[in-house]
Parts: sequence; structure tokens; C-alpha cells
Amino acid sequence: MTKTFAFLLATSLSSAAQSAELTLIINNVTDNSPLSITFYDNEADFLSDNVVHHYYQAGQKGTTKITFNNLPDNKLAFTVFADLNRNNQLDRSFLGIPQEPYAFSNNATGTMGPAEFKDAKFDPNAMASMTINLID
Repeated sequence: MTKTFAFLLATSLSSAAQSAELTLIINNVTDNSPLSITFYDNEADFLSDNVVHHYYQAGQKGTTKITFNNLPDNKLAFTVFADLNRNNQLDRSFLGIPQEPYAFSNNATGTMGPAEFKDAKFDPNAMASMTINLID
């Protein structure tokens, strides 16, 4: 009985520690500017400074393919933008409209604002890849 319990406990702990992998295919990359990709794992933190992972990755004009390893094993959403002027932030107009190409996971879009977490969230364990299109 003790051995069975220890095995079940070890199995459940190793399952909780597992991580997901996702290959992201980003279309409409306008030049070789860096891509800023930020992952979130809950609605309250979505689009805030409380991030799960942040990557600043070289882009390739046209289509860029990036594989992320060790993502959390739960629902996630991400934002991505092409940092055209390499200032490490999404530039916006005085009205708050993005001035650099951007996208959300699931190609989610918002109405008169950014996409919502519920539309952008996905299960990285349920898919090996995701294709998104930057909005210019």
C-alpha cells in the first residue's frame, strides 16, 4: 500500500512539473525587427506586467517560426509585436492605437480595444503549433 501511494504521488508530481512545447508561426513580419512575445496564464494579469514568460526574438521578414519549450502546463494567452524601432515597447498613437505590427494568440481581436484573455487563451498541450498573422 505504501509503495502504491508513493508511486501515485511521484506520478502526480511529475505530471504537474511537465511542461508544454509550442511552435509559433508568425506571418506578415515586415522586416527583420525583433519580435516581443509575452505569455500570460490568467485573465487578471493579461496585458499587465505580471507575465509568465517574455521572449525578445529576432524576426525574419515574411514568416518567422519559433519553438517555445518549457511553457507552463496550463491555459495561456500571448501577445506579440514587431519592435520596429527596437525600443522594447509597443508604440501607440495618442489614441492608444498600436503603431507597430501586433497580434494575439488565436488571432484574437478586440472591439475598440485589445483582445480579451477568454478569446486569446489556448491549451498548449492540445496543439503543437499555432499560426498567427501580425496586424499592421
